[in-house]
Amino acid sequence: IIGLGIASNGKFIATCSDKTDLIIWSLRGDVLARVDTYHNLTYCVRVSPCGRFVATSGFTSDVKVWEVKFTKSGEFEKIGKAFELPGHRSGVYSFAFSPDSSRMATISKDGTWKVYATNVDYSKGQDASILKSGSFDGDSSQKSIIAISHDGQLV
Repeated sequence: IIGLGIASNGKFIATCSDKTDLIIWSLRGDVLARVDTYHNLTYCVRVSPCGRFVATSGFTSDVKVWEVKFTKSGEFEKIGKAFELPGHRSGVYSFAFSPDSSRMATISKDGTWKVYATNVDYSKGQDASILKSGSFDGDSSQKSIIAISHDGQLV
């Protein structure tokens, strides 16, 4: 396991390895779902602050976001692909959700960072859109981490 996230709603844990698997676990340690990320190598997994989404990044030039669904009685229902964050030219080292889960920031091996509007109705075909992007100083061959401030104003 190289990445781990715990849902703030207390319903699940998400893990990834350096292969292509994303695993959703119950808090008791039972595997609820296993998903192939198709990243070739997975670098990062995060659970959104709202607890509705889990996302992964890796060797591919995008971030993949899934919705984790539970029944009204709280039983795990399924995990389904929600949307992707495309636009980089190389692998995405890291990403972050804003505190309200309406935006995501990414940082890539291509030397760029991006901020996306992710408050979309993907079930109706809406895609996340890039709000801002730029380049960063430093050695882009070294894994980098990105974060969004608690107030959502700084990346």
